[in-house]
Amino acid sequence: MLRKKKTLSIRFYTVLLLMPFLIAIFILVAFLRSNFNTIEQKSNYILEKTVPDVIATQNIQQKLQDLQRSIEIIRFSNDFTFVDEAYNSSRLLNISSFYPYKDEIKTFKERIAKFYKDRMDFYALRRGLFIKVNKVNEIGNDVDFYQELRLMPMTLYERKNDELILKTFKANYKEIKRYCVQDEIDKEALSSCSVLLSAYEDLKVKIDKLYAKKELFEESYLQLNHDLKEFSILLSGKHNYSLVKDIFEIEDTVEEVQHMVRAAVIIAVIMVIAEIFLIHFLIISPIYKIAKEIREFRRTKLPPKKLMSWHIEEIQDICSLLNPLFKDVSEVYSESFELQKQNQDLKSLALLDDLTQLLNRRALNLLIREKPFARKNMAVCMLDIDYFKCLNDSMGHIEGDRVLHRIAVVLKEKVAGSDLIYRYGGEEFCIILFDVKQEDVLKIAKRLCKEIESLNLINKGLCDKPVTISAGTSLIAKDDKSDTIIDLIHQADSALYRAK
Repeated sequence: MLRKKKTLSIRFYTVLLLMPFLIAIFILVAFLRSNFNTIEQKSNYILEKTVPDVIATQNIQQKLQDLQRSIEIIRFSNDFTFVDEAYNSSRLLNISSFYPYKDEIKTFKERIAKFYKDRMDFYALRRGLFIKVNKVNEIGNDVDFYQELRLMPMTLYERKNDELILKTFKANYKEIKRYCVQDEIDKEALSSCSVLLSAYEDLKVKIDKLYAKKELFEESYLQLNHDLKEFSILLSGKHNYSLVKDIFEIEDTVEEVQHMVRAAVIIAVIMVIAEIFLIHFLIISPIYKIAKEIREFRRTKLPPKKLMSWHIEEIQDICSLLNPLFKDVSEVYSESFELQKQNQDLKSLALLDDLTQLLNRRALNLLIREKPFARKNMAVCMLDIDYFKCLNDSMGHIEGDRVLHRIAVVLKEKVAGSDLIYRYGGEEFCIILFDVKQEDVLKIAKRLCKEIESLNLINKGLCDKPVTISAGTSLIAKDDKSDTIIDLIHQADSALYRAK
């Protein structure tokens, strides 16, 4: 016993085909939801935390720039009103607004206060030096070679002026020491020289102290300015790095989403192709083959040997129903064909004369009923065997039937295939001629009469004379529906009567 092939329902295959899609869509939605939540959280973090920090950092940087301007004013301005205002501005700066960098800002304020104090100390030293220089100039006026020193009391730093002072100071100091050691110098000049030399030595100590203070002040300025810039860059870099890091993390997440979507699209395309193949293999191909078998059955009316089995339960059910249906329909077709053949035979028997195998009177009546009007250039020729009753009486009906059969054979041979020949009565024949001219109708009638006479069929009822026929023809129809077929038959029959 053959093992039945296992089949599954189309609903099962539908679920089987859709399940990977549903799983893939579920995974993709879960992944996208997770990543979108991550993106939303990071975006909210940037908006709520990073951006305010950046704005606060920008405000701190603005205040640091104000501190730098204050330091610049303290360092370079000769207007002590501006210097005091710059220092007070930095001193009044609110430390709490710099949270969480209060300690750093506090340290900067203390360093600026010290820087301001050094500025004031430097000014005091320069003021004292100015007084000392004026006294030295008064002493030096008694010496011929002495060049007066010029020092601006309020100027903190003028490079050209300081260089000139140092140059003049060094020249005077050198000349004073050279002059004071001369042998020929008098006592009064030597006294002035000694005082001036002592004053210059004291002045040298103060100048050295002033410029040492100046160098420390410059170093303090450069270091403080450098530290403020570094701190500003550190703040900017720290928060900018945090912002850029968060943005890059969002971009990475978006890129992961893009990769996932691309992968999902590729997988979906592959799955669609695979499912199209499965649908074609499991459903379309079987249905196509069943349709092919049905078309072939419709053409040949022969049932297929057996439709092959399939994996789909519903298609297998269709096949199991079609196999007996094909057989039943084929049997019906066979019976119908036999009936049609028998019907055709009966129709032929009903419309053909059994003796002559020509169309009979019933066939002519059917033509007249279906197409009563004559076509253009149609004509009718009526034929009648002369003295046929004498032939039957003298020679018998069998010989009469033989004569009718021989004449029918000649008529079928000599009349065009497109024309119709009817056995109209016992010894009468009716020929319907198509597409002929009037003169051709007469020629055809005469030719047929000669052909029958040339058969030399003996009529013993007429002293062994040959059998002849008489003919009558109608006029041709001038156009469609101008004459009926009955009218043409009547014309030909009248002409036949006159010919007899």
